[in-house]
Amino acid sequence: MGQAKTLVDQLWATLESQRFEGLGEICSPEIAVTMPGGISLRGVDRLGQVLRAYFAAFPDMRHELIDFVEAGEKIALELQVSGSQTGTMQTPNGPIPPTGRQVIWASVDFVTVAGDKIASWHAYYDQLAFMAQLGLLTVPAMA
Repeated sequence: MGQAKTLVDQLWATLESQRFEGLGEICSPEIAVTMPGGISLRGVDRLGQVLRAYFAAFPDMRHELIDFVEAGEKIALELQVSGSQTGTMQTPNGPIPPTGRQVIWASVDFVTVAGDKIASWHAYYDQLAFMAQLGLLTVPAMA
């Protein structure tokens, strides 16, 4: 296991314990982040704000590592993430009140390390399936 995997493990441990103040120990001050929904941000402070919002909506959010490939300072991870929406979810289109529903989604994350910090984090998951599990949209049945 290399440094990239070690840092990603530290990142998830920090998130799942909701110790967001520890992000600066793991992430570059100028970390570049891309997430579904058109979220593109720079900086560990901004990342902390977004992650706090996710965990406010899904306070029990957890991940399971399915597989990963690490090459030097880069790592690609396949994850299963789950959580119950017991808090208000903030979106660009306004807040979504708690649904109480549990959601489970697959995510593929691509992380780059520079020096001893995470320099970039790109997460990809199916937003439509995520929103359908929350009961916020109807997905037509396949014939």
